[in-house]
Amino acid sequence: MSRLRCRQVFLFLLVLVLPAVALGWQGWRLVNQERDLNRSRSEKQSQETRKRIAAEIGHDLYDRLERIKFQEMANSPAAIPQPGKYSDPEAVVLIGKVDGEKLVWPWEEDSPNISAHDAEDPDFDQKMRDAGRIESGEKNYERAAALYRTLADTARNDAQRAEAPRPRARAATKRIAGRSHRDSA
Repeated sequence: MSRLRCRQVFLFLLVLVLPAVALGWQGWRLVNQERDLNRSRSEKQSQETRKRIAAEIGHDLYDRLERIKFQEMANSPAAIPQPGKYSDPEAVVLIGKVDGEKLVWPWEEDSPNISAHDAEDPDFDQKMRDAGRIESGEKNYERAAALYRTLADTARNDAQRAEAPRPRARAATKRIAGRSHRDSA
């Protein structure tokens, strides 16, 4: 009888313990799944928020650039704006690139941002320094603008093509300002 009693106790405990362990294990799995699901939802929501904010900033900047463009076109009698004669003193310049029908802002690009100096082209770097010396040191803005134009035409990568026009525009603006100053004197 003792053997029968032990068997009954064993079966009774088996009937109680086995479902309890199974329920505990399923509960633990559900908690982990819920945690993973919440984490993925949170990451997705933050990514969507970042994309939405970037799009809003892009749209705001695009609208502002359009307003500035139309304002300058309306206020400028000449085709080339004169230095210091801008309608909006807070006007900004922003460079993006066109990809098909879409305007891609710098922060929307997937590729890493490479500067022209990171491209390891000592010839390009030396020519940029020479043009800068001619512009700043010698104050020969026409020659500096011509050197910058040559650099833009012979650029070997996108980073160089993006870097060369900025000083060229600055030198051209100084050259125009110098001419108008001499003409008024």
